[in-house]
Amino acid sequence: MRSPSTLSALLLLGLVGCAAPTPPEERAPLATQRIAFLAHSEGFWQVWIANADGSEAHQVTRSPTEKARVSWFPDGRELLVDTQEGVLFRVDTETGGETPVRLPVVGMLDAVISPDGRRIAFSLTQSDSPDANEIWVCDLDGANLRQLTNRAGLQHEPAWDPRGARIYYLSNLGPSGSHDIWRIAADGSEDERLTFGELRHLDVAVSSRDELAYSGNQRGSFDVWLKAPKLMPVQLTEDPALDAYPSFSPDGEAVVFESSRGGTLNVWRVARSGGSSEPVTRFAAPGARRPVWAPARGAP
Repeated sequence: MRSPSTLSALLLLGLVGCAAPTPPEERAPLATQRIAFLAHSEGFWQVWIANADGSEAHQVTRSPTEKARVSWFPDGRELLVDTQEGVLFRVDTETGGETPVRLPVVGMLDAVISPDGRRIAFSLTQSDSPDANEIWVCDLDGANLRQLTNRAGLQHEPAWDPRGARIYYLSNLGPSGSHDIWRIAADGSEDERLTFGELRHLDVAVSSRDELAYSGNQRGSFDVWLKAPKLMPVQLTEDPALDAYPSFSPDGEAVVFESSRGGTLNVWRVARSGGSSEPVTRFAAPGARRPVWAPARGAP
């Protein structure tokens, strides 16, 4: 009988073969691509930028607030930054300048900018319960505010698809604190549950070829999994440490993620085809987390 690792490897080979991988000669060198992430500095989680190979890491923000999530504007120069208090900023990655983004609601969590840079998706509760969030969207200027989901439990961590037509998110609808992946159209229609089970699927990301990466504990520890449309998910990383918050490269050929390997959170990278993971950052405790790969240079 084949081991689970062997089966995963065989499935991954099949998955790679069906997805038309980018030829190596067409892939941008890692040193010309960038990632944003959070690292602890000056008493707060601040935004940092580095090349995808880990070189030229430098701090971007310095304001005295805890940053919680970042997402790239399509120009690859600005970031939308969400703080732990639910305050949003646009951050210029070259100057570090922070411009407030004012919405008609407060307390937004997990805010992410759409691929065209015009809309924001976020999680928000309007009750006293911290576990009653729904997914909302609005324009960048706060217009056209709309609640997309309406169900019991916690709906959170939205992620746009590359065309901005759909939003993937997590819902804890189910027993034992399980979290499953759902997908809803950006206009609120076609709300669809994609995973079913009593385990946790967290930190979903969507690639340019509509593949999903997420952190799941199907085999005990949290590892990064990869799921192509209409195929079973396959395990991309395998380590007793926590592997979480994956983000795809623009061509979908690699994934960065945070991992507690070595006892400290840092950013790691793995090829979409599997294999060994490589460290990108080497910060001392409390480390670095929540990496997000930048759009391709010159993307619209």
